[in-house]
Amino acid sequence: MPHGHIAGRRCDRAGGQVAAGGPPCSQPAVENADIGNAGNPENIVLIFGAGYDPNVDDVNPCLLQSVGPNSVTLKPVGSGTVDYSTPIGSCTINNATGGTTTRTRSMGRGVLIVDAFNGNVVWQVGLSPSGATRGNVAVSGMTCSMPSDVTAIDFDRNGTADFLYVGDSCANLWRIDIADTTIGNWQVNKLASLAGSDVPNSRKFLFPPDAVASSDALGNFIAVLVGSGDRQHAFDTSIQDRFYMIKDRTSSTNPMPATTTDSQLFDATSSNGANDFGWKMNFGLGEKDVGGTVTLGGTTFFNTNQPSSTAGGGACGSSCSAMGSSSPDCAPTSRRNPVIARSRFFTAEACCASTSSAR
Repeated sequence: MPHGHIAGRRCDRAGGQVAAGGPPCSQPAVENADIGNAGNPENIVLIFGAGYDPNVDDVNPCLLQSVGPNSVTLKPVGSGTVDYSTPIGSCTINNATGGTTTRTRSMGRGVLIVDAFNGNVVWQVGLSPSGATRGNVAVSGMTCSMPSDVTAIDFDRNGTADFLYVGDSCANLWRIDIADTTIGNWQVNKLASLAGSDVPNSRKFLFPPDAVASSDALGNFIAVLVGSGDRQHAFDTSIQDRFYMIKDRTSSTNPMPATTTDSQLFDATSSNGANDFGWKMNFGLGEKDVGGTVTLGGTTFFNTNQPSSTAGGGACGSSCSAMGSSSPDCAPTSRRNPVIARSRFFTAEACCASTSSAR
């Protein structure tokens, strides 16, 4: 099954359509899951997001009037023109005619698990999936594309994946429990919903989260860490992107916890700390997460880029130092600013509780 990755304006390669799958941007995770195939004695599977929806996800944010779970509404342009040179990071529509237009989400909405030995789709979840040999799980709220890689966790270290985390292009964060040996008992839960219908809050998760076991006064939880950003529009400044730590308190006594929302999280942009739900941290103007997240020794690392030659500051203001900057990667057109890639680090438990150095 072909796959590609996000590069430039869309995936490098477009593959076949599977359960309303889009160009399959998600790199498959090679894992072990109990799928009951005697011909695959090690239970090796490929797990990936269903892909990217270019009809919706390729729209420049400056042309959006509103964003919804099922569609996006574009501003009127008609026979008018769009000037992308001003203001920097946005655009100006001149002499617009006609009315708004709507583009419906239709591709890439789901997660697939494929038997690595025979290529069969064993299990899948999505808005209305079909064709999997062992399970097709319909989730009414899974309406947005999933080009992100999927993070698989073997929590009990028995050699098979127990649960999966993945974000979508509407900044929803999903948890899928696959530990049960009966595939029909696998569960799907929307762990967090972190975007809004207004354009500045129409965040996207295009890269995989990290997950770290932790605890607080309420008990054990898994800290799920993920950053938002639309890599397809690296120079856009209209979206307020963020980095998040969500406390996943799923347990045998609480198998489907309520969905966490952005407003419930502690704002760690300029203050250190966390609350019972987790924390969030605003990025700078136009700054976006541009890669996966890794936690080592209690410190979480991720990469951002900001469309400015003067991008500066660190996580939580000046409390955490930036690890450094790469050489500027100049854009091919004079109307766009250089991009500086930066690395950030902080503790997973409470943002900026530590400023340990990175080498």
